[in-house]
Order: sequence, then C-alpha cells, then structure tokens
Amino acid sequence: MSDGSQDGGGPEETRRASRRIPLFVEVSVRDRGGSYFHRARNISAGGMFVDSPVPLPEGTRVRLSFRLPGGGPIELTGEVRWTTRIAGQPVPHPGMGVSFTDVTPEQREAIVRYVAETGFYQGD
Repeated sequence: MSDGSQDGGGPEETRRASRRIPLFVEVSVRDRGGSYFHRARNISAGGMFVDSPVPLPEGTRVRLSFRLPGGGPIELTGEVRWTTRIAGQPVPHPGMGVSFTDVTPEQREAIVRYVAETGFYQGD
C-alpha cells in the first residue's frame, strides 16, 4: 500500500498515536531472505521508517537491529505496515514503515525516553 507520501510519513500519519522524531542511524533488517543494512529516517514508540531502495512487501515480519544515539544496541521484531513504493514511479524517499511487534519493556522505555528527550519532532 502506498499513499504517494514523499516525506516518509506514509498513511500511518493520520492514525499515529505517538510522537515521531528524525533518526538517522544504520539499521540491520533481517527477513527470511537475508540481512540488509539500511538507514532509519525516523522513529516513534511504535515503529520506524526505514529507507530502502527495494522495500519489503507489507506484512513481512522482520528483525531490526539498531543503536539509538548515546544508547546501547536494540534488537526487536517488527512488521512492514506500509511502503512508499508506487508502481512505475520514482519516489524521493523509498522505504517502509515498520511497526514494532515484539519489544521488551526495557527496549520500549529506551525508545520512549529517547523520543521524549529529543527536542525536534515531526507529527503529533
């Protein structure tokens, strides 16, 4: 699914319940097909946008590994909820919105704290 969004905001924008902030860190995305290194574009307590020239299909379960600035490594499970892929059309920020589906309380707290302590944010 794609709404044609050009900023990595995607269709989740209208349903977003948590604050989203920019996050530009390397993220390892693993699925049944292998492991790929991409860059995160933003993060919220519930998920992240991952830049990817070839986004995985919606519904794909993935294992994400990344490090928040100033924090330790985080490895968790997520699911691709939407992509910016538009058939036959280039998009400026190709990628996928991944919701976190299996997060420990400690990981959630680290993400929530990072988002809360970062002054600049996008969205609600």
